[in-house]
Amino acid sequence: NHFHLNFAHSGIPHWIQVPKIPVCPKSDNAMKFVMQISSNTGIKTKHHNITSNKDFMLKYFENLNFWGDGYMYIFIEPQTKVVCYIIQNT
Repeated sequence: NHFHLNFAHSGIPHWIQVPKIPVCPKSDNAMKFVMQISSNTGIKTKHHNITSNKDFMLKYFENLNFWGDGYMYIFIEPQTKVVCYIIQNT
């Protein structure tokens, strides 16, 4: 069995738009990058409250999706434990 998982990236953010390192509102420190997750991961959502009479629209809510072709960037400030996420897309 061979499979390939390519749903997240860590280390240095691969920005789609301009770099945007958040600042913690409690400590005023630059936050540390944890990872980014792509829209096309196939990671299933556990629950959503979206309804639609168009079946094709529901597919956008069955998996994690960040504006179709986007990424969610996750940051943390280790001292305060504040977490931030940013979504960018093309």
